[in-house]
Amino acid sequence: MTSTPPPASFAGPRLVLMRHSKTQPAASSDHARSLTNRGRRDGHEAGRWLAAEGIIPDVVLVSSAARAQQTVDAVVRGLGGQPLEVEVVVLDALYDADGCEVIEICRTTVSADAGCALVVGHNPAMEQAAALLLPEPGSESASEHQDTHLPTSALCVFSWPVGAGWSDLESGRVSLVASYSPRDA
Repeated sequence: MTSTPPPASFAGPRLVLMRHSKTQPAASSDHARSLTNRGRRDGHEAGRWLAAEGIIPDVVLVSSAARAQQTVDAVVRGLGGQPLEVEVVVLDALYDADGCEVIEICRTTVSADAGCALVVGHNPAMEQAAALLLPEPGSESASEHQDTHLPTSALCVFSWPVGAGWSDLESGRVSLVASYSPRDA
């Protein structure tokens, strides 16, 4: 688990990319697969970590797959006593999106007034999106820890400059400011 304060200029919007929690190996369809007990626990713990870090989403974009929606439910429970007025948007497009499409969905779906968005989806798309957003190593906005491997229930938190909007979400403009994996907890 890592948390690095962003550069002062990177205190603007935050994007949390999260891979859904651990699921059953099979169901009537891939879309219908549900979380395991471990998945519910890990999702809850990810929500507790977000709350402890003060990262509370204004909007959640979630795949239409059952496991992704159940992950959101677990995360919201983990956020605990936080006053939540979070908009949850279920998107079929996140179910089979690639990394570029995840970023485009964020650019076009998250409202301009949202300070923090949580996106819950699937691999390899979530890892691809995180890797695409990372600035080049050695650049001013690159953080020391740039691991974007996302096992189940793991997440990466990105921030970008004050005054920039969701349409400005692109590589080189954001900084990886924190990451969490249940394996690190």
